[in-house]
Amino acid sequence: MKIAKLPDGLHMPQLDGLRTLAVAGVVWSHWMGPYQCGFEFGLMGVNLFFVLSGFLITGILLESRQGAPGSPDRWFAIRRFYARRVLRIFPLFYMTLALLALVNVRPIRQTFFWHVSYLSNVYFFRQGGWQVASSSISHFWSLAVEEQFYLIWPYLMIFLPI
Repeated sequence: MKIAKLPDGLHMPQLDGLRTLAVAGVVWSHWMGPYQCGFEFGLMGVNLFFVLSGFLITGILLESRQGAPGSPDRWFAIRRFYARRVLRIFPLFYMTLALLALVNVRPIRQTFFWHVSYLSNVYFFRQGGWQVASSSISHFWSLAVEEQFYLIWPYLMIFLPI
C-alpha cells in the first residue's frame, strides 16, 4: 500500500488510517454483503477513496504550479502529471482487462469497449446502475470516474488563478 504523503513530503498518518477504513469498507461489503448493519460500507469506502485521491492530487498539482499562467513550466507540470498517472494506472488496468478477455470472462468480452475507453460508469448508467451489471466487472466504474476526473482537474488546478 502506498503511503499517503503531502507534496512537500510531510507524512500524514491520518490519511493512511482513513485509507485503511476505506479498504475495510469495500472489503466488508464484498465479503460480508448481507451484514451491512444499515450502512453501505462499500460505497462509503469508495467515496472516501475519491476524497483522499482528490486531496492528494490537488496538493500535488498546486505544488507543481510554477511561473506565469501559460508558461512552459505549467505545461511541463501537466505532461508530468499525466505521464505519472499513465505509468501508475494503465499497465495494470489494461493487463487485467486483457487477461480477463483472454480467459473469456463473459461480461468483459461483452463490454470490452466500455472498459478500455474508461467509460464503464456510462455503461453502468445505461444499464440502470452498477448493481445490475455482473459483479466481476462492477468495480471498473470507479476507475472510469477517476480517469474522467483526471481529464479536467489538472488543467483547472494548473491554469486557473488561485
